[in-house]
Amino acid sequence: MILQLIAAVVVLWILFTITVQLVGKGKLNHIGDANAEKKALVIYDPDPLYNLDEQVCESFANGLCEKGWAVRIYTVEAARIM
Repeated sequence: MILQLIAAVVVLWILFTITVQLVGKGKLNHIGDANAEKKALVIYDPDPLYNLDEQVCESFANGLCEKGWAVRIYTVEAARIM
């Protein structure tokens, strides 16, 4: 019984690890005035489950925009082809 439980946990852990390591789709977003003097580029690797990385980066970019920055937010995949 214990060995079956351990085997199930190991299999689920491997599947979960493979899922979160998949390359996310390319996505880009521009926030703020493109002609602003200060510009920032934010690159993140999207999380397929909760997408917390995107939420944090967008909040950071919004904070920069409030200070007069122009911000481009790219996923890693979108940054590779830019």
